[in-house]
Amino acid sequence: MKEYQWQNCPPNVRRQAELITNYLHDYLGSALVGVYIHGSIALGSFLPARSDLDLLIVVDRMLTAKERFKLMIAFLSLHRQPVHVEASIVRKSDMDNWTFPTPYEFHFSEHWRKRFEAMEAREDDSFWQFEDKATDSDLACHVKLARQAGIALYGPEPCDILPEVPHDDFWQSIRADADYYAKHSGDLENAGILSLLRIWAYKELGEILSKTDACRWAEGALPEELRHIAVNAMNEYAMNVVPARYNQSELLAFKTYLLNRIDAAVSVGWTGVQLPSPPPTTSTTA
Repeated sequence: MKEYQWQNCPPNVRRQAELITNYLHDYLGSALVGVYIHGSIALGSFLPARSDLDLLIVVDRMLTAKERFKLMIAFLSLHRQPVHVEASIVRKSDMDNWTFPTPYEFHFSEHWRKRFEAMEAREDDSFWQFEDKATDSDLACHVKLARQAGIALYGPEPCDILPEVPHDDFWQSIRADADYYAKHSGDLENAGILSLLRIWAYKELGEILSKTDACRWAEGALPEELRHIAVNAMNEYAMNVVPARYNQSELLAFKTYLLNRIDAAVSVGWTGVQLPSPPPTTSTTA
């Protein structure tokens, strides 16, 4: 399956991004500061059948509940046309005065689609009436990646508007996934394999890699007896092959090896933790 970057992505995906940007400019007007692509399409590993169109949007003021509700309706109409969209809107003042977890004004993703559709049908905007600042720890990842490889669809270049994310904030953001999988007692599925490989790659290289690039790097870095798991994970993700089957001892050895290198704070095998939900809430992991 061919991987794309922004410069050569399918025309219908580029058109989708342009329609979103035009809508944001028309609706938010002078409040819109910038629209930035990050994620797989910025890293050159975008797979139309798998990947989201990831957007980080900067505005210069607080949004009202009514504005958030109208943005929700607009993103529902632009979502899956043709690919899934994940978007976060943040205030410039919160970028200028960085805190962690980071406040946001609006978030949209496939995870929330059905709930948002029900809210649209009821014409209910109460969900968007934030009593306190809503925060998302994942924004540390999004901002760092947007600075590293992001593409400006509107506004200044990413490095001119987005802050340097402190290392400890970024590491805490991605480390939460490692801690989750350390606590998780079930089988390690492909999403977990890919996530742990990316975290390990960042710790070793100091650079955010795509899922497929992390697998390629790990193929040469893992002990020989564990390499096939990284190869199979990449093939399942990028080429949509039938998922490989492993015995529990193989997956436990793989997970333990990665967690030891990531140095997760909790011991392997602890149970009873639920995977956190995406925003809007307080801080989250993905």
